[in-house]
Amino acid sequence: DATATDGTTPRLSPEVTSQITAAIAQWRQAKGYGAQNLTIITTAERLGIPKRQLTQYLTEHEGSTFRVWLSNIRIEEAKRMLSEADYSIESIAESCGFSSVSWMREKFKASTGMTPAEWREAQGRI
Repeated sequence: DATATDGTTPRLSPEVTSQITAAIAQWRQAKGYGAQNLTIITTAERLGIPKRQLTQYLTEHEGSTFRVWLSNIRIEEAKRMLSEADYSIESIAESCGFSSVSWMREKFKASTGMTPAEWREAQGRI
């Protein structure tokens, strides 16, 4: 581990950042966020990068912790599914990796101010 002379960790190089960005894009396309019980360790392993680099990437480029970042991805996908098709709330929760409908509802409402059903209705879908 490299440490700068002031004791801080140096920023990720553009090459490493690019590799991580590409790995995350592939992981998202493969719906890797849909697995339940994801941790930063299991996600880093699936991305093929060290946990430390993933943590640093999320801090530097997403301004977020792993849990908040993952929750935001899951909420984004839930919104997409709610607005694009007639999926049940239960199937959306499962597909997005939420451990239960009630957990999805809680996280969704905290993020959007609405329940998934209210959000869907606000989009003109019932």
